[in-house]
Amino acid sequence: MKRIIKRATLMSSEFFIEQFEKIQGAKAKRMDWLELASCVEKMLQSPELLSVYPNREAFWNDVEQATGYSRNALQRQSTTKRLLENHEKAEKDFLQEMLGLKEWKPGIVAEIIGQFPKMELYFRIYKYDPMEAIKLLKRMQEEPVSVAKIRDILSRLLDKNPTFEPYTPTHTFQSRHNKSRANEERERTAALEQQQAIIYESENVSIYFDHFQFRYVSIDAVALQHGEEGQISNLDGFLILKGLTPKRDSTFQRLLATIDYRSSFFRHLWLYSMNTSPWPLDQINSAIDELGIQQIGIIEYNPKSGLEIMRKPESSEKPMRYNIVMNEIMRQGIKDYGLA
Repeated sequence: MKRIIKRATLMSSEFFIEQFEKIQGAKAKRMDWLELASCVEKMLQSPELLSVYPNREAFWNDVEQATGYSRNALQRQSTTKRLLENHEKAEKDFLQEMLGLKEWKPGIVAEIIGQFPKMELYFRIYKYDPMEAIKLLKRMQEEPVSVAKIRDILSRLLDKNPTFEPYTPTHTFQSRHNKSRANEERERTAALEQQQAIIYESENVSIYFDHFQFRYVSIDAVALQHGEEGQISNLDGFLILKGLTPKRDSTFQRLLATIDYRSSFFRHLWLYSMNTSPWPLDQINSAIDELGIQQIGIIEYNPKSGLEIMRKPESSEKPMRYNIVMNEIMRQGIKDYGLA
């Protein structure tokens, strides 16, 4: 270890020698990632760093050689460590309640999640959907969850977000701002259920949010229209436009691709705008016309007037993939219809 340190300038710091001895062979010996990140952070924050090394590049070269990890991997570990610390500090009371703890236990999130790949994925999920992340944490508290299963959760979230840009909360769960945002979303979702007669002109419709899972498509809600004897006559999907609006041409193109793909599974695909910042619904409507996607309807939520239908679907023909999701609905069962 001293051989590595001697390649730098003014090799006199026992502190750096101690830290390098701790992290030597970190990857090979599977050193705890939090401990490794802590050692690297201590060296980076040391006032002696630039007395021992001519620059940070020289420092990182030695750290990579000592640990067996790339600089990028080590920086990701440090970033995740800071996220973890802030998370436990900011959400302490909420986490204690959700995890059913009689008293707060520092380091509990790290204890539950453990491995770095799982922790990094947890915070990526948290960035898109905080409550989904907390549900995952609760599940990991009760049973082992593989990295592959956590990746599946993240993939479903990415697939559901038509902008492909994450929703990043600016406040904690306990803040008034965040509670207000959550209440607004619940209000808009409730409006869709309560005013479904505006869309269908029928009482024989049930809307389910996040109730059914499909192999080939993700959707925010499905609407099942049924006849007098309970049989399903129509299956529609709802794609909720949430998060950030598309700001680049490439992002808008990906949104259209998302809409086009999902429309191939449902009789009608309704786009539901429930953002406080307006989505470019006129632009989306115009593009749908030009592309000839006839199964699309567009609904906008107005806090004062409620739901407004901007566009009605022009076709009721069931697309080629319709039977795939219909069969999956039937297999999963619908208690309301006596089909469970």
